[in-house]
Amino acid sequence: MWLSSLISINFSGIVLPISLQSMMAILIPLIFRSKVGIAAIGLYLVIGALGVPVFAGGLGGWNYFYSTSGGYLVGFLVIAFLTSLSKNYIKGQSGFVITFLIFIFMHAILTVLGIGWLVINSMDVSFNVNVSPFLPGAVIKSIIGAAIAESWRYFKKRKTRRL
Repeated sequence: MWLSSLISINFSGIVLPISLQSMMAILIPLIFRSKVGIAAIGLYLVIGALGVPVFAGGLGGWNYFYSTSGGYLVGFLVIAFLTSLSKNYIKGQSGFVITFLIFIFMHAILTVLGIGWLVINSMDVSFNVNVSPFLPGAVIKSIIGAAIAESWRYFKKRKTRRL
């Protein structure tokens, strides 16, 4: 998660750089055992809350949870848990489309949680500011994440066959 906060991808035509944190919050529970994935995301949040600069932009500290990013940070743990549940539901089924849809759905939930946080804390909410600039990034991260997850699954299955 920390490494993903340091990486941002810039595309021409897309207003904001794409941080990979949300993709990793979905990918980690998908490719590792559910409890390990959830614990990894939880540990990341605790370390960041304690002040270690592991969040996007090299930030950390409890105050960051009270910023406009607070709902997204808490949302990372929620989507890690939900991803783990969905992984158990689709066990045995694989395919890029199903995995891509999981990523899209989890990004949508994360967006709702982030906007909910803004509303609860009486911060300005605008579709043009808080949602639409992030949509291309969510789609791109979902494609990349699904490709990584399916590749991981393929190589893991292939390795198991050899043994």
